[in-house]
Amino acid sequence: MISGSGNERLSNSEVRELLARRVTTELLGKEGGVEFVESSPITSNYYSFTFSLKVRTLDGVSEVFVKIPKKDLRAHVRDILPIEEGDRQMGEDEAQSLQFLNQRWQGDAVNVYWVNLRGVITEFNALVTDGIDGEEATTVFRRLDLRRRCGFLRDAGTLRSSMARLGEALGRYHQNNAVPAVFRLSDALPKVESYCRALRQSSGSVLPELAYRTLENMAGLELPGLMVPTIKGIDVRNVVVDADNSLYLLDPGKSKLTFRETDIARFVMTYRILYWGSPLLMFVREPDRNAELSFLEAYNATTRLSSSRLLDIYILKEQLKHWHTAMQSLEKVNWAPVVQRIVERIYVRPFYEAQVASQLSVLTH
Repeated sequence: MISGSGNERLSNSEVRELLARRVTTELLGKEGGVEFVESSPITSNYYSFTFSLKVRTLDGVSEVFVKIPKKDLRAHVRDILPIEEGDRQMGEDEAQSLQFLNQRWQGDAVNVYWVNLRGVITEFNALVTDGIDGEEATTVFRRLDLRRRCGFLRDAGTLRSSMARLGEALGRYHQNNAVPAVFRLSDALPKVESYCRALRQSSGSVLPELAYRTLENMAGLELPGLMVPTIKGIDVRNVVVDADNSLYLLDPGKSKLTFRETDIARFVMTYRILYWGSPLLMFVREPDRNAELSFLEAYNATTRLSSSRLLDIYILKEQLKHWHTAMQSLEKVNWAPVVQRIVERIYVRPFYEAQVASQLSVLTH
């Protein structure tokens, strides 16, 4: 927690105003000739508070995005302060990942970039990046997918092309930062078991148990693979599309050296839940699978996967993790218990049971 700063009692709006001044003077170098500072309202998601900032001077405009990582806001924490140790660790991990990715990522050929880190205001655990003028990929991709369903082939092609570019860029990054290693399924089983045990209790579904037993029966499996500095935040929800159709990735989270299939499975599963959080989920459960295939084919053309079986295992693991996270989130949202049960029975359980059942079929045939 922050100590000795004298700022612990500041409101969110006061923190924003302080940060606006600090970013202006310390990071943008605009001490003289500032005409005005314009900041957006503070918004929050499950893991951060954010706002944008525009500084206009006599020689132009600088726009930046300010993010204050928080360990978990699902319990409806409303205040930026105090900064806890877990919050600070998240901020440090993300800053290190952005610095690393800006040095190692090679997406220029396909116009896929990581957002540029301008600096960090340590006192408030605030990461300051370039502002990206664009739309969230979830909004863009949903629109393209809906138009595809109405017969607009050009939009179908745009969605598949965007996914292919993301696959190629990720493949280039993995290819240039990989070290050979042997995957042992027995090493992955304890984490899978923890997800399955929790899901048995929270969902009542028999599929988590079946998934664990299926993998347990394969426990001696060993496969050649490649380990890379994986990106915890490789997620369709962390992509912004600008007016030139360039793709910018945000919020990488902590980097961890593990098998590259981790990143692929993460991205694939966030694409499959493209419509979650939208009223459209009542009518459309999954987006175009051909766009997912475009992502995988472009990845494979850049750096070929040594084993499809390894990816199949990681996708199953990621499905169980997503399901577990969805159940945790339902428990923490401020909804009546009856509403929570309805959402779980109508949306969450049927979706993930179908995902897991399909993946188990792939693994056992």
